[in-house]
Amino acid sequence: MAAYFPYRSIRERKQTNDYIIRLEKKIEAFSQGQQLIQEELKQLSVLNGSSYLPFNRKISDEAAHSIAEYWSDRLSIEIQSNEIRYLERRAIYIEGTLFGRVATTSTDIVIRSLLAQSIIQQGRRFELLEIGTLFGLGSSMIYDSLISKNIDCNLTLIDPLDGYYGGNALDPITGLIASEKLLHRNFNKLSIPREEIILHKGLSTDKEIVEATHSDYDLILIDGDHSYEGIKSDYELYAGKVRTGGIILIDDYQHSSVWPGVKRYTDETIRFDERFEFIGAQSRTAAFRRL
Repeated sequence: MAAYFPYRSIRERKQTNDYIIRLEKKIEAFSQGQQLIQEELKQLSVLNGSSYLPFNRKISDEAAHSIAEYWSDRLSIEIQSNEIRYLERRAIYIEGTLFGRVATTSTDIVIRSLLAQSIIQQGRRFELLEIGTLFGLGSSMIYDSLISKNIDCNLTLIDPLDGYYGGNALDPITGLIASEKLLHRNFNKLSIPREEIILHKGLSTDKEIVEATHSDYDLILIDGDHSYEGIKSDYELYAGKVRTGGIILIDDYQHSSVWPGVKRYTDETIRFDERFEFIGAQSRTAAFRRL
C-alpha cells in the first residue's frame, strides 16, 4: 500500500516525486560503487595471493616499521621503508610470474633478502646454498634482490624434487608437483643462467651431495626436513660450509606450534655454537653469523 502524503499543491507533489527519483538514483549509484570496490578488492587478493595462499603477501605498515627498526639495529645499517616496499613488490611479482609458490611470509622474504644484501662483498660472486627449495621461488627472490645491487650470484640447491615430501605428491596449496623440470622453467622465466645454478637432486644427507658442496658459501638457508633430527643433520653437515662473516638462516624457527623440533634444536645447540653469533630472529627466520 503506497504511503499517503498530504500535498498542498500539484507542484509540491511533483517536487517531492522528483526528489525521491534523484535519491533512488544516488542509492543505485552508491550500490554500484560498492560492487566495483568489492571487485577491485577481490582482484587485489588474487594478485597478492591472499585468495589461496596461507600467507597474505601484503606487509602492513606496522610490520614494515618493525622490520626496519629490528634489523637496522642488528645489522648496523639504515634500512628505509621504500627498500622494504620494493622487495615486497618484487616478491609478489615473482610469485605471480612463476609456477608454484614460496612457502613463507612476505616478511621473511624481505628479511632474508636484507640479510643477504648486508654481507655483499664488492667484486665477489655471492654464493647461496639452499637446503629444501620446493619450486625455487625463495632462492629466486634472494637472487633477484642481489642482482638488483649489481652482484653476481650462484645458486646451489639441494632437494629431491619428487613432489611434496616425496612420492610425486601434489603441493596441497597449488596442486602442482615440485619437479626438476618445473624448477628450471621457473629459472628460465627469470632469465637466471643455467651456469649460475648448481642443482643437487637428492637428500641433504646423501654422502655424494655433502661432498659435492664447497666450504665458502656466503649464505646458507636450512629449509629442509623440519624434524629435530632433520635440522640436526643439516646443521652438523653444512654449518661448517659457510665462510667467515657469512650467515646461516633457520626457517620456521618461531613456528614452534607446527615444527617444535626446529626451535628446540636451535635453542639447545645452535645458539651455543661458538663458531657463530646470534644476529636475531623475527617472524619465522633466525639468523646466525659465522665468526
